[in-house]
Amino acid sequence: MDRFTLIHTGDVHLGMSGEAFGARAAEHRQLLREAFTRVVDQCLAQPTNLLVIAGDLFDGAQPSRKTVEFVRAQLGRLGQAGPGTEVVILPGTHDPLTRGSVYEEWLRQGLPEHIHLLTDPKGRPVALAGREVLVHGGPGCLHLAAEDSAPFNIGVIHASLQLGNLLGGGEPALTPRNVADTRMNYLALGHWHRFGDYSTGGVTALYSGSPEITAIDQAERGQAVRVELSRGGLTRHERLPVGQLRREETEANLADYDNAHQLVEALRRQGDQDLVLEVVLTGLADPSFHYDAAELEEALGPDFFRVRVRDKALLAQEEITESRYPPELIVGRFVRLMRGRIETAREAGDEKQVRTETQALQWGLALLERKESA
Repeated sequence: MDRFTLIHTGDVHLGMSGEAFGARAAEHRQLLREAFTRVVDQCLAQPTNLLVIAGDLFDGAQPSRKTVEFVRAQLGRLGQAGPGTEVVILPGTHDPLTRGSVYEEWLRQGLPEHIHLLTDPKGRPVALAGREVLVHGGPGCLHLAAEDSAPFNIGVIHASLQLGNLLGGGEPALTPRNVADTRMNYLALGHWHRFGDYSTGGVTALYSGSPEITAIDQAERGQAVRVELSRGGLTRHERLPVGQLRREETEANLADYDNAHQLVEALRRQGDQDLVLEVVLTGLADPSFHYDAAELEEALGPDFFRVRVRDKALLAQEEITESRYPPELIVGRFVRLMRGRIETAREAGDEKQVRTETQALQWGLALLERKESA
């Protein structure tokens, strides 16, 4: 064997509760399935020797029977055509190999010959193609070492990578030195949901990213990675778009709008059922501009797959002058009371309370001004 081709995926999170996607959680779970199906389709579209799943195939250790049957059916497709595609699965942090887990059940029942679980905590390899290919990895195992006896050594690790003094993503932590010390032809990483190339020391090491968006703040469209290895040490990789959803962030300066209805209508022009939209409210809002982030999300919801509104706007308090709101009026007394509460929160360094009091001032002004003008 002179060349070896694999597709690398991970962090699929099949069966996730999808709380972040609200009323569309069931649709989101279906999109996760469709993206995983497209990963399998990619394996079948071009000759592929191996599918590597680098952890968190499932969102929990005990997924529903329906979810398990779906995975078995999809992986079964890879053992039916031609020479077939081998499958190697590493348990992750969401779907660990524990008592009563789906992986314990699979080991007890037995798996088709082309499906392999990486279960050894010391990372001892699974041998493929007459030991020409060794796939190393195990639950929680960060220290892997290639074997010179095999032309192709592939490592699989589910962990965050420590970058400088920063740990991105949580424990367990993998260091660049760990990566280099593996001496692998390819190191398939999982645990981070976006693509990342962290190759070092002659070792090609990639996070494939999730095949579909799993969180509102996930910036990249879902993907997998096709990797080609040769005996000469040449490694090529190609990112494969398999996700349907995309995420965008837009900034809305409240000074550009007269009211919330006008803002909603402007944002609706970006409407797309495959779009996860993050709206960041900025600028200075006139005291008469009454808005609420939750109400904006509700109004925009039907036009997008999911909308989240983050409020970074400020009330234009310089317009709240004594001449505009004299103290003999109820609204004037209210303004002075709220400005005092805002200042107290600001002196205490409590920015969350500053925003809460500021929004209360905005709401109160809107209500009181309508009443006094009636």
